[in-house]
Amino acid sequence: MMRGIQLTESGLDEQFEEVDCPLCNSKKRDLYFEHDDDPYLNQLKVPKDFKVSFYYCDDCELIYQSPRWTKKTADRFYSKLYRPQVPQQKNVDYKLKDAADVYDFIHEDKVFPKSGRMLDVGTGEGLLPYTHEKMGENGGPKWDTYAIEPNKVYADWARANKLCQVETGEFKKKSWRNLTFDLITAQQVLEHIHDPVAFLKLCNDRLYSGGWLYIGVPTVEYPWGKDYDRFNQMLGNFTASPHLTLYTPRTLGRMLNKAGFYLERLDYYARGIRSLSRKLRPGETQEHYGRENRNRIKETFENCCALERQHLAKQQEDGSSEGDSQEDKGMEVPAVSNQMA
Repeated sequence: MMRGIQLTESGLDEQFEEVDCPLCNSKKRDLYFEHDDDPYLNQLKVPKDFKVSFYYCDDCELIYQSPRWTKKTADRFYSKLYRPQVPQQKNVDYKLKDAADVYDFIHEDKVFPKSGRMLDVGTGEGLLPYTHEKMGENGGPKWDTYAIEPNKVYADWARANKLCQVETGEFKKKSWRNLTFDLITAQQVLEHIHDPVAFLKLCNDRLYSGGWLYIGVPTVEYPWGKDYDRFNQMLGNFTASPHLTLYTPRTLGRMLNKAGFYLERLDYYARGIRSLSRKLRPGETQEHYGRENRNRIKETFENCCALERQHLAKQQEDGSSEGDSQEDKGMEVPAVSNQMA
């Protein structure tokens, strides 16, 4: 396996880096899972025998990738190789349904006032802000929506279809003129971030006192016993190289606490686990959980990986990519614009 000094010998030291645990900085770890011939690394022309390796932190239990691609390598991948074409209609239809499901989870307890300001980080097609605006037109809270998307093709497409106000680039301290928000959302984003704790702390800084954060991530803890067929609902190759950290409810909760959030609600859903957290008030704390059952998580993780490979193979065989289009809760589905083709 190419790691440590071999990265330098292989000329990969400028593309990849060894790291300690991104949550607690511990060096104590056990090898958890590895595979080679990663499709994303193939696009970067990395040797096929380079292994994508995930480790289990012995101190905080986070599962993380090391060596991982550097920030410079990631920036090149996301700007030039990831999603090089405009969204396709069937994917937009599916993701609109997903956005409506996220909306329902966020607003289940009706904790928000009649109006507010929202930021969606890593917005993709811009469908989650779009959903909030449409629901506001149908009697829900009225949202002033903003979005950030690092991929220029998708950001341009969202603007061309007038789905939301979107900045192209990364989420930074001065993004959107340093506005403050009532709600920040990041759907399937945190697992891609090199420093997830710093990212969550930035979210905390950009929220009003008592503001809310929604996070959705893939999970390596499977909630339905040995009924692994249920895992066919999970989308995305979550063991691939772009996913730098892998989460369980406990490790996500610990990370949110470290960044200054009180975890109000968390559950499993088709794409992993999702959470709604409130910005901690001065002097407020939240204690967290017991230890993980490592053997159970490892067993379910390996079974889920096998099912995921079957799922991706079936997609390639039948020509589908992200699931069947489903009803969109009465909202108008935006048609794909030819402007960005």
